[in-house]
Amino acid sequence: MHCIFCHKLSDNSKSVEHIVPESLGNKTAILWKGAICDKCNNYFATKIEQELLNQPYFVSLRHRNFIKTKKNHSVPSKILLPHPNAGWINAWIDDNEDGLSICFEDDENVISLIKDGAINKMIIPILLEPTPNNYILSRFLAKCAFEFLVFRTKEENFLDFSECLKEEQFEPLRKYARYGEGCKFWPYHQRRIYGEGDLFIGFEREKSYEILHEMDFLSIELERKNIEGEEHVLVELYFILVIMGIEYAIHLAAPEIDGYERWLENNNFKSPVERYGEVRTPNPNSHSPQITQEMIRKMNNK
Repeated sequence: MHCIFCHKLSDNSKSVEHIVPESLGNKTAILWKGAICDKCNNYFATKIEQELLNQPYFVSLRHRNFIKTKKNHSVPSKILLPHPNAGWINAWIDDNEDGLSICFEDDENVISLIKDGAINKMIIPILLEPTPNNYILSRFLAKCAFEFLVFRTKEENFLDFSECLKEEQFEPLRKYARYGEGCKFWPYHQRRIYGEGDLFIGFEREKSYEILHEMDFLSIELERKNIEGEEHVLVELYFILVIMGIEYAIHLAAPEIDGYERWLENNNFKSPVERYGEVRTPNPNSHSPQITQEMIRKMNNK
């Protein structure tokens, strides 16, 4: 067995790869041992995923949605306590049976100021989307796209399919994801399609449900040719990933996104992951910012 990224032997690898990190709620989209070697797994965990999770938007996202770390720890975020002896300080907020609880980095000082009435409010910054043209996010999406190709083929087909991944058509994406080589920046498409705390109601389920992340491929047909009696179809393949209501799309074959933007225009800007019969509804119990369709329109058109 060989690693899909470095192509080195991976039979003795012990780690499993989460396509989307556990720290963003992924418990199901996981590659089996050996699909990615321990060295590549560790590289992505420390140099790509951790860098991404430490960016201000993802810290804010995990903080306000109580998404904990792999070790079940709350994510701290900087909040502002408007007092000369406090200012910006790390805080941990948890949602439990008794309601919300909050811990401060400098507990004794802050509690003293609160008891004395010197502090009666706090300001929590809320970032609604990642910074655009984000290099680390771009490489993260390239990694996820390459891994999802393998995930969709299933473990029993891995040995045969892993040989296909060595073909020239996959090399640019592989090298960019693993080594940052080939191009300075692989563009992607980003837009919010629903609020991060929204619930969904589908005809296949009786109760409403929340979606932390979802992913799929979009195949766009470009041309059909008949070669020696066989029909050949030329397509563009895009990986679509939605995390807490923000949709990201990346082209697997080349660093360009024009084809996806044209597809959106031709399909009334619907999302490829949109499911028939599914209805979106705001969650009245969510602590996430309530994002309306009008706000989504303004964010996507700015």
